[in-house]
Amino acid sequence: MNAFLSLISRRFLLHEVRGVADLHERSEAWRALRDKKASGLIRAIGISTHHVDACRAASNLDSCDVVFPLINKAGMGIRNGENPGTREDMAEAIKLCSDQGIGVFTMKAFGGGNIIEDYVECLDYVTSLDGVDAVMIGMGSLDEVDTAVSYFEGNLGSDYRPDISKKRMMVDQSDCEGCGACKARCVSEAISWNDSGLAEISVEKCVRCGYCAPVCPVRAIVFL
Repeated sequence: MNAFLSLISRRFLLHEVRGVADLHERSEAWRALRDKKASGLIRAIGISTHHVDACRAASNLDSCDVVFPLINKAGMGIRNGENPGTREDMAEAIKLCSDQGIGVFTMKAFGGGNIIEDYVECLDYVTSLDGVDAVMIGMGSLDEVDTAVSYFEGNLGSDYRPDISKKRMMVDQSDCEGCGACKARCVSEAISWNDSGLAEISVEKCVRCGYCAPVCPVRAIVFL
């Protein structure tokens, strides 16, 4: 266990880089990571991001070993600077990184659970992208682990649909920015402000239509 912890502790990401401007603002942090890598204290460094422009910039980032970008077949949660981004733009940025020898492992293949009903299609899309080396997916039960293993071993039928009857829409409070886009889009009036000025979804009122999730600019709405 100690050897394992030592191995993983030597890989560091500059987390949640929100575009090129944010990357520039955190240049001192990147320089520190780069220097520690050069000294041998850190083995590999990279960035995680939802932003096309940040992923694209990583292809020319000195000493970058890995990028951890958001991409899914619906393009949910992808940003490009201050604006929405597309899956096509992110796929292009991923390829740029890969062409520079940078490893790519992706996140949010199921769009925060919002498109998990299309389980096989979601994974088929991400794993088929040029330059993608690995896909990180969330698993909350042994059955979900078994399903993922079955997919990656090529044994999961194309007609597989997960049971989503017990899942519900919720707002990740750590991501929500209180912009109000989801509240304005909700046809059931199930979204309100909490004491922190952030969005919350009423389980009693929510009909799980999913209309709110695509309009969230920071992909704070998840289906769990």
